[in-house]
Amino acid sequence: MHEPRRHLLTRRALLAGTGLGALVAVAGCNPFSKAARTVTVTAEPTTSSQPPAPATPILSLVAITRLHLDHLNQAVASDARDRAVLTMLRNDVQAHLAALEAEYGRSIGNTAVPGTSSSTPPPTGTSSTGANDPDTTLALIRGDAGKAQSAFTDALAGATRYQAELYASIAACVATHRMVLS
Repeated sequence: MHEPRRHLLTRRALLAGTGLGALVAVAGCNPFSKAARTVTVTAEPTTSSQPPAPATPILSLVAITRLHLDHLNQAVASDARDRAVLTMLRNDVQAHLAALEAEYGRSIGNTAVPGTSSSTPPPTGTSSTGANDPDTTLALIRGDAGKAQSAFTDALAGATRYQAELYASIAACVATHRMVLS
């Protein structure tokens, strides 16, 4: 009767060949290349007996908190409508900054941290952005609170137990600030 026709190239063979060609192209391999062999160079081994200090996000968290405190100080000075609420938030952020600076000092072995700004009095002038509109000021503070909450939440993964408790506490407090400001 009628015998089925056999194809020289099956669908599986075509797909396998195409996949292999794509893999070679992506990997940068060329079997026909005349280039020399690739040599991998590594760093020299260190002779120091002390391991490198682990990276800590506490300095960036201190900087974020200082910026947030500066914006709150400016908002308290320029926004008479929401001054009472902003003052309470500023007091919380000052406490957060003091706790972060104390933890940083403890982690490096110092009890006094130079350059602390937790006792800085609020400015008496207008904000540096020139925005005296209360809604613009609140939007800036809301943005700071959102960034701070994200930063403290992200820092939890690599923190020590005590630092994780501190970061989680501050993140929860900042989340409350975001709810108050919404």
